[in-house]
Amino acid sequence: MQPGNQPLGVYLHEGCHQPRSQYVLEILAHAGIPFTRVDAATLPEALATLKVLILPHHGVTTPEMGRLYGFVASGGALIGLGGTSGLDDLFGVRTQTGTHEAYLQVTQPEHALVRDLQSSLHVWDAVTARAAGATVLANLCNREEKRLGVGLSVYRLQQGLSVFCAADLPWCILHMLQGMPVHRDGVPASDGTASIDEGILKCDDGIVLDWETDRTSGTEVPFFREAIGDELRAVLLRSVFLGALHTATALPLLWYWPGDLEAVAHLSHDSDNNVLDRAFQLLENTRELEVHSTWCIQYPGYTPELYAAVADYGSEICLHYDALSGKEPNRWDYGDLVVQWEFLRKEARLDHIASNKNHYTRWEGYLEFFGWLEQLGIPHDQTKGPSKFGNTGHLFGSTHPWFPMEPDSGRIYDVLEINFLTQDMVQSRGQPDAPVKEYVPYSIAEPLVDRVKQHYGVAHYLFHPHHCVRPGVPAAMADVVRYAREQGMPWWTAQQINAWERSRRRVEFADVGDAAATVHVGVPLEDATLLVLQVGEQECEFRIDGRPAASRSVERYGFRFQAVTHSLAAGEHSLRWQGSA
Repeated sequence: MQPGNQPLGVYLHEGCHQPRSQYVLEILAHAGIPFTRVDAATLPEALATLKVLILPHHGVTTPEMGRLYGFVASGGALIGLGGTSGLDDLFGVRTQTGTHEAYLQVTQPEHALVRDLQSSLHVWDAVTARAAGATVLANLCNREEKRLGVGLSVYRLQQGLSVFCAADLPWCILHMLQGMPVHRDGVPASDGTASIDEGILKCDDGIVLDWETDRTSGTEVPFFREAIGDELRAVLLRSVFLGALHTATALPLLWYWPGDLEAVAHLSHDSDNNVLDRAFQLLENTRELEVHSTWCIQYPGYTPELYAAVADYGSEICLHYDALSGKEPNRWDYGDLVVQWEFLRKEARLDHIASNKNHYTRWEGYLEFFGWLEQLGIPHDQTKGPSKFGNTGHLFGSTHPWFPMEPDSGRIYDVLEINFLTQDMVQSRGQPDAPVKEYVPYSIAEPLVDRVKQHYGVAHYLFHPHHCVRPGVPAAMADVVRYAREQGMPWWTAQQINAWERSRRRVEFADVGDAAATVHVGVPLEDATLLVLQVGEQECEFRIDGRPAASRSVERYGFRFQAVTHSLAAGEHSLRWQGSA
C-alpha cells in the first residue's frame, strides 16, 4: 500500500467478514498501481481526493451509502466486486438472492473492459442481479449457458461512472491459484486424459478449473490454453483504467518488467533419477542454446563437479523436495524437507537455496507447505503445475508470479510462486517405435507462449535431464527457447524473477497529482519502466528529478500509456509529466 495522496482507493472496513476480499490489494500491488486502503473512519476524508474507488462486497452503513452516492454523482468512478454492498441504485442493477459458480459470457465484445477475452471466464460465489438501467457487457451463465443475470455492467449516474461485477474477481483468481486443499485424489477428466487419480497426492488434485468448460479441445490433446485468471485480472485492471479515464486521471504505475519487456520465460530442470551423464548432456544443451536455467536437485543429488559446472555456466542450483516414497527422509514432513535442504546446501556449497519444486508435484493440505518454505528462508517455489498428459497449460489460471494468502485471515505468505506449463514436451520426430513418453505434443507449446505474452507473465517450461536423450525432446526444448525469444521474451532464472519482483514491490508512489508524483525506491531498480495513463490525445513530456526523460507510447491492457524507462537509485525521486490532457 503506497503512502500519501492517491487517486485510487480500496474500501475494506475493519472486521470485514470476508478477509479473502483483501487479495485485491495484492493484485494491485503486483500491478504496480498506487492505491490507498480506506475504512469506515477514513472514508469521508478519502472521498474528497479519490477519483476511483474499488468496493469489494460487504455491508455499508446508511451514512456511507450517502457519501458513496455523492462521490459517484459528482464525477467519481466506483467499482463493485461480488455485489453492490446494498448500493443497487449506484450500479443500475437489482440484486437477488443466491450465489453461484458460473461463467461470464461476453455480450459486447468491442467494449474496452472485455475486448479480446477468449476464456470461459469461470467465476465462483457470484451474486445474481438484473439490469435496471446499466449497460450489460457480460451475462452471468451456468455451465449449460443458461443466463442467471448480469455478470459485468457499466452505469452512468449523473457525472459519475460505476462498474459492477457479479464476482469478486481477485478472490476468483486466488481460488484458481491455490485450488482446494489436497486430502484425496482428484477426479480425472471423463475423456480418459489427466489421470490424476493414481493414489499420489499432488497439487493438481486440487485444481478448481473444469475439464469440460475450461480446457481447449479439438487439438492433439486437450489443454488449458487460456489463462482464465489473467483474463479476470484484465477485467479488474481495465475497470481501474476506465475509471481513471472517466475522471481524467493520468494514473501512474510501475510496469511488471524492465524496459520494453512484455513477458519473460523460465526454464527449469528436475533431476529425477540423478543420472550424471545425462545431467552433463543437458547442461551442454543449454550452453548451445545460450540459456541459463534453474536446476531442481532431488536427494541424494549429483556430484560437486556437476554443481560447480552448473554454477560456472551461470545457471542455479535449487531444491527438488522429494516426498514421493513416504519413507524417511522422503516423507511429507517438515523434518524431511530440512534434511534434504541441509544436504543440498552442504553438497553444492550453497549459502542459501533460492527456489524449490516438489518432486512429482507432491502436495498435501492447503497452504502449509508455503509455511515450511518460509521457515527455511526459501523465498520462491515452482511446484504448481501439471503432472499428467491432458492437464497441461494454465491449470492454475495465471501466468504471473504470485504470493499465496490465507483466505480466512488475509495472511500473505512470503513465498513467491511461479506456475509451470508443461513437462518434457516432445514432437514425435524420431522413429514411430522410438521410446518417447509424450507428456504433451509440441503443438501446444507456442500457443501457450502467445498467451503468456498476451497476459504479461512468465512462460515456465520444465525439462528433465533424464529425458534429454529421448528422441524429439532436445529439439522441443530448443524450439520453445527460440520461439519465446522471437516474441521478445528473455529466459530468466528463478532467482532473477524473484529478485526483480521483490525489488519492484519496494517502489511506491506518493502524493500523486494531476501531473506529478513522488517515487520512493527501496532498493536500486535497473531499467524500471514507469507508465502514465494517456488521458487525451497529446503525448506526455517527462522529467525525472528535474531532468528530461525520453518517453514513448505503449498499449497495455488495451489502453494507451506514456512510458519512460529509467534506472532508479534507492531514495526519493520526483516524477513530472505534461501534456497528458
